[in-house]
Amino acid sequence: MSEDTGIALFVYKRPEHTRQVLEGLRKNSVERLYVFSDGPSAASERDAVERVRSVVGDVDWCDVELVESDENKGLARSVADGFDYVLDRHERIVALEDDDVPAPDFMDYMMACLDRYQGTDRVMNVHGYSPPIAVPEGYPYDVYFTYRTGSWGQGIWRDAWDRLETDPDAFVDLFETAEGRECLSRAGRDLEKMFEAQLCGRVDSIQIWWTLTVVNLRGLSVNPVRSRVRNIGNDGSGTHTVSTSRFDVSISDNPQIHKFSFPKLPFVDENINDHYNGYIGGGTLTDRLKTALIDVVESDDTMRAILRRLPLR
Repeated sequence: MSEDTGIALFVYKRPEHTRQVLEGLRKNSVERLYVFSDGPSAASERDAVERVRSVVGDVDWCDVELVESDENKGLARSVADGFDYVLDRHERIVALEDDDVPAPDFMDYMMACLDRYQGTDRVMNVHGYSPPIAVPEGYPYDVYFTYRTGSWGQGIWRDAWDRLETDPDAFVDLFETAEGRECLSRAGRDLEKMFEAQLCGRVDSIQIWWTLTVVNLRGLSVNPVRSRVRNIGNDGSGTHTVSTSRFDVSISDNPQIHKFSFPKLPFVDENINDHYNGYIGGGTLTDRLKTALIDVVESDDTMRAILRRLPLR
């Protein structure tokens, strides 16, 4: 594995989730790992935080640098500080959170993308997860591009991260000009409400700032046709998530190492991008209704299976 790339894991208070992610990293033959452990936000969380740190401390298959915070920084600051820490020491970062279980070929995919698009200004983000959308028959590549970033297994270059903007005034044109709003729409109609929620303190995420930065700079994210990450955090256990099976995907237990097929130049297949946004952000009325129905009947396996087969429009 390239010494130019630092591998980071962000954990909080879910020891069993953390254990599964670490097992996935072990299957990727990771040799060195940075783990960032945020402090408890209340005394009642201290035991869970300590149990997570104990799980990390039991790792004996790679070199681990555990960075513990005594205070509770919150998700946004914890991730931002961790990215800065790693990218002060490496040219690139591959990051997972405590609910992102990687496939055995996750690092092969991430490194291939980071190598292939290093120095390509427009490609600013690598995503390891792909939702269960239908890619057009005959699509010849192992990756596709979106205007929207994703953080469920994420790769970023230092020179891209250096362009992160967290000043709301930097995005005025994005929200108030016709060109800006068109760019924002292509990245997902839900982003405006997510940004409002961030500004009002209803959510705490660095990812919305990063996504808007990429959109504002007309950047792209590269995503796998076959997901290399399975997210296990949508079980109601997370601070910022609710229980849903909507984003469930299957990942292979065996490494699928091969030479990845990349397009000569990055391009956005607008059909795939629309389906991606529709699934991730509920961009159309059909998508939003589908999400709502799935959540309502979450306990009914038969009805859930039927609804999950509804086509995206």
